Amino acid sequence: MNIYELATKNHTKAELIAMVDRANGLAMDAEENFQHTKNALNSLRVEQNLAADANKARTSQTDPVTEFLNHITTDETLYRDRQFTITDTCQFDRRVIVEAIIDKLYWLKTSRKGHDAYAISTKERAEYAMRRNDGTEIALTQLKAAVSEARAAQSKLALFDRMQDQLRGYYAETFGKSYIAYGENEANIPSNQQPQAIPADIAADMAALGITPPADQTANTNGVETVADVA
Repeated sequence: MNIYELATKNHTKAELIAMVDRANGLAMDAEENFQHTKNALNSLRVEQNLAADANKARTSQTDPVTEFLNHITTDETLYRDRQFTITDTCQFDRRVIVEAIIDKLYWLKTSRKGHDAYAISTKERAEYAMRRNDGTEIALTQLKAAVSEARAAQSKLALFDRMQDQLRGYYAETFGKSYIAYGENEANIPSNQQPQAIPADIAADMAALGITPPADQTANTNGVETVADVA
């Protein structure tokens, strides 16, 4: 006995037709659910791509650092929450990385041998080489090297200043607030030491060198913050 004979033996023709119709209906429902799920996933992917494209467009003119930060997020790190809002699981990680880079850029600029100090010292060496230039080949070679280094130092300073500004702008736009680098504000440096004024004898030596010490940072022998008796 084949399947058809077995089916017709246990069910009437009308029952068989109803069963077939029900099976077709279930198949259509399954197809509709599949298409709905597929469309939803495609929609989410399109929204993710739009967000990524907008992010890239915003920083298309920025430096490679901010481009790197945008590339941290991928389609796999985004998800839609219960309010159907696209959420980036790398948001916190990106903020920590941006803050760390801003901190290091500020340190590279303002440390004792940082970009500011390097730019100033190379400019002074170029000025000294210019004063020492007597027209000889050696002197001209030294002058050329000093000027070249000073220009490179200025370009380096401008490059990192621009990168710092771009990162600060990126941070404010992405996270809705500004960020103060570590050491940029005395309030965010944990320390038990109190700033001390420049001693009078050091201020006197500075004055002898033609350097005017800041009035609000100089103390006389009585501990008063003034330069009245420094001469």
